[in-house]
Amino acid sequence: MAETLQTAHTPKPDFIQSERQRLEAKRKQDKTLFVRNILNSIFIILAIVAMVGVLVSKAGTTALYVSYGIGIVSILVKMGEVMIRMPRMLRKTEYEQRKENKQ
Repeated sequence: MAETLQTAHTPKPDFIQSERQRLEAKRKQDKTLFVRNILNSIFIILAIVAMVGVLVSKAGTTALYVSYGIGIVSILVKMGEVMIRMPRMLRKTEYEQRKENKQ
């Protein structure tokens, strides 16, 4: 009887395989992932350059203002990446869609 209870809660290999395929298909559908990763990399590099520039530059110099400008550009790049991601964030999850269909 203990074996029956244990196997009743163990997911079947077919379910696991189908779930893996579903997640892989969903990942392939996200064509913006590569662009978003590039934009995030650019943001990180620009932010680090801006922070180092602010730390190294003396007050009132042109280098300080350039560092501030680089920091603002990095923020704009990050905002662009977030705008690419936003439509997907606003979509309902599959669970919510199934829940609405049952009602």
